[in-house]
Amino acid sequence: MRHKVKVVLKLVILVMLAVFSSYTVQAQTWTQVNTDGFGDPNNTFIRSMSVFDGNLYAGTMNATTGCEVWKYDGTNWTQANTDGFGNSDNTFASSMKAGLGGL
Repeated sequence: MRHKVKVVLKLVILVMLAVFSSYTVQAQTWTQVNTDGFGDPNNTFIRSMSVFDGNLYAGTMNATTGCEVWKYDGTNWTQANTDGFGNSDNTFASSMKAGLGGL
């Protein structure tokens, strides 16, 4: 069942750049838990997501300052990288995978 929740969340987030949370799979009411674009209007959508060390990570598309990776601990979102990993030509975080003790 946990896998189904992850799939549903990925689909919702790919459609719009707003992250929602729910206490149960059957919930009818969703609450947005981030600011639109994580506060940056140049973040046009979430390109990738992964779970690592009990946190949810979301990678954005940003053609202006470079991609951003955001970490959600269940309460707060914090940026986990510098914009574009220091290069604005890195416009999107296309994939993330946990392994070897890192993401």
